[in-house]
Parts: sequence; structure tokens; C-alpha cells
Amino acid sequence: MRFFDKRAEVPKLLKFLVGFIIIFIILSIFQGPSGALTMLMLSIVCTAGVGLAAWIPLSYAAGAIFFRILRATPSYKNRYEIATQPQVKALIASSNDQHALTDYIRKVRAVGQNDAQASAALKAAGWREETISDALKVLNG
Repeated sequence: MRFFDKRAEVPKLLKFLVGFIIIFIILSIFQGPSGALTMLMLSIVCTAGVGLAAWIPLSYAAGAIFFRILRATPSYKNRYEIATQPQVKALIASSNDQHALTDYIRKVRAVGQNDAQASAALKAAGWREETISDALKVLNG
């Protein structure tokens, strides 16, 4: 999901909804679920909607605090921030390159060309010799 990326911002609606649930749970602890619902409804209805001016920012703030705490937890960092590290990105890119090369070499072999011809064609296309030899090692075992 997009909002699990460290650089991406959590959508405001999601912050509000999560915050509203948190507030409702906290009110339910002190007043029970029916008491919490009654309090929320009365504060909105009896003030002709003016109570929303308090509940919406309060809910949004509670949600924002929740997501800030979530991003500070070690399990979140280990699970979602590891993919942003340069070493991991380089490893993923190199494995994608190796996969593309091994697929190409398999196709070249299927049409009857040998590894030397495939290697020459890949070098001419700009691939590094080290990358080509790694792909050949993978295929040859």
C-alpha cells in the first residue's frame, strides 16, 4: 500500500477514521459502548453540528499520533523501511538483470546458438562481462 512507504503521507481520511475509532474505544472504556455513542450523538445533535468542529480535529489528531507512533516501532521499520535502503535496491536491480540475462540466454540456446554467440551479442548491447558470466554460471550450475 502506498501509505506504508516512509516518504508517503497517510491519507487524511484514514487518519480521521482511525482517530475516530480510537476516541470511540477510549470513550467506551469509561462510559461503555452505548454511553460513548450517546455522548457523541448528543454532542453533535444538541449543538446543531457545532460539536463536529471539536470531534473532527480531535479524531484527526488522534489518527495522526497513532500513525506517527506506528512508524516509530521497530517492526514497522524492519518490515517497510528495509526496501528503501540502497543496498536492497541494488540487489533487486541486479537480480532483475540476472533474470533478464538468463531468460535471453535460454532463448538463444533454444534457437541453436552457443553461449559465446550470446555473450558477444550481449556485450555489443552494452552488458558488462561480469554480469554476463554470472548469468552463465547460474544457467550452467
